[in-house]
Amino acid sequence: ICTFEIASSNMDKKVYIYISLAVCYLFLIINAIIPILISYSYKFSTSYFFTPKLMENLYLFLSNETCYIKFKSYLRRINGNPSLLLKLYSDIMSYKLGYKLELNNELGFAEALNIKNEFFGNNNKANIPDNLLEKIKNDCKSLDNNSFDKDMFDEALKYCYSELQNLFEDFKRTEGFKNLQKEFYLTSYIHSKMCNVGLINKF
Repeated sequence: ICTFEIASSNMDKKVYIYISLAVCYLFLIINAIIPILISYSYKFSTSYFFTPKLMENLYLFLSNETCYIKFKSYLRRINGNPSLLLKLYSDIMSYKLGYKLELNNELGFAEALNIKNEFFGNNNKANIPDNLLEKIKNDCKSLDNNSFDKDMFDEALKYCYSELQNLFEDFKRTEGFKNLQKEFYLTSYIHSKMCNVGLINKF
């Protein structure tokens, strides 16, 4: 509706024009402005429902708290205490996530320093091969100059994931894993039934 139409119309037509304009602006506010304002005040959940199919992937498996605890308790019963590999993996992933989220530089540096001192100092707690340990220590030398980056522990992360993957394959053959799988199948079945009858939201 242009200004010329409003000016040239008689009073009866002007009422309809103003009503049309008011409705159009109302729709604009509802569809555009309100969602933007709500996005500042509400925190949207990015969580997902954990299904039994996700248990086959180690990364996704470890993203679930129940699965993580079960796997950790399994590792503690193995000679050599490979649960330290899981702790190192978790610490590095936490550090990388914090770096991605642009946390405070001091916190990031302190976290990197803790990882270096705990696992790559004089005590090789995670039993990392010597040649790889030397390479990681060289990558960590930047911490002496108060500088750090998100990729500095990548070699250790690859090693941990590879070792944990082998241990995970053994864990999948245990009764503990099968029982855990049954629990998730039951939970998934109940969740899908509740979705189908509208008791909970699918998403």
